[in-house]
Amino acid sequence: MNIRESIYQSLTPRQRITATLEALARNDISEKERLINTCTRTHYIQTDHAYSASMDKLMLLSMAVEFELMSAAITYLVYDEIPILLEKFAYIEQGWIVAMGDHGIDYDLLRRAGVPRSAEINYVFNLAKTIELEPETVQEYRLVASALIAGLQLQEVL
Repeated sequence: MNIRESIYQSLTPRQRITATLEALARNDISEKERLINTCTRTHYIQTDHAYSASMDKLMLLSMAVEFELMSAAITYLVYDEIPILLEKFAYIEQGWIVAMGDHGIDYDLLRRAGVPRSAEINYVFNLAKTIELEPETVQEYRLVASALIAGLQLQEVL
């Protein structure tokens, strides 16, 4: 596609996106590059990326933990409070606690600062406090949680 130079300059973002997708669909790399190179340049000022990205990732981590615990709590409550499901809840929580500690994250602080804990999780959490956990099984849950934390690439800041 051969578009006059003045037309490139006047494309709206939506038109430029459509034209770029059409160029990619035709495998027209030079047209795609022209659309990119003639796009208006804008400069932004933001808070330090290491800080703001890490805070976003920590809040996502908080949501992930609470989601996993909520899933385990609801499963426990729906299936007539089967003891093994309460045990699973306790292992999930302990796995996260240990994994976060390994990565320099204060679990309790993140829990209090992040997503509010639901009544269901609090109820099951209070029941699960009495369970004696096997260290080997905690280690299994820790490894899974640790892999998820490592994937967030928080090590530069924490």
